[in-house]
Amino acid sequence: MSAETEADLRASRARIVAASHAARRQIERALHDGPQQHLVAMAVNLRLAESTIDADPDAAKAMLEQLRGEVQATIQHLRDLAYEIFPPLLADRGLGEALHGAIARAPQPVNLTVAGDGNRRYPLETEAAVFFACLEAIQAADGPLSVWVGEEDGAVLYELWGAIHEGPALLNISDRTDTMGGTMTVERSPDGGLHVRGEIPLD
Repeated sequence: MSAETEADLRASRARIVAASHAARRQIERALHDGPQQHLVAMAVNLRLAESTIDADPDAAKAMLEQLRGEVQATIQHLRDLAYEIFPPLLADRGLGEALHGAIARAPQPVNLTVAGDGNRRYPLETEAAVFFACLEAIQAADGPLSVWVGEEDGAVLYELWGAIHEGPALLNISDRTDTMGGTMTVERSPDGGLHVRGEIPLD
């Protein structure tokens, strides 16, 4: 490995560490501003319902019904946060199922192709690198996107076509691929979008 390649890899790893710290801080803020505040408010409203139940059972019942909805909303918020950290489908069902789940949440149309055996499992670190690379593209695209994932010559490949913004997302995709010993290329498509191709060796 050349000195330049080693320096690039160190810089890539440093960016991933910095991004991880930033993501943890963002999750902490999201928990504080979302579920934590909701739980505090629900605790206050629950005490109010308890103090009201004897004097005005109907009002207390209405408060409890409202609390039921708030509990469900908070549970969903926590599930969404957990999905952003590491989707359960990725660990339980693999790359294909996790990508289908990500596409179901995408605001724009995404065409997904999982080549070969859709149930094929790879090392979790490889699956996570490919999944989050594709997720970065999905989140950075402002129009329809095509995602292809498959295996060729002892490597897991991903290809992304669409209106993907150039910037932090592409750098993150490159870093995730580089740290797994893979390579990523970016080309401009005839329609003005980007064609991103990544390859992560299984050996």
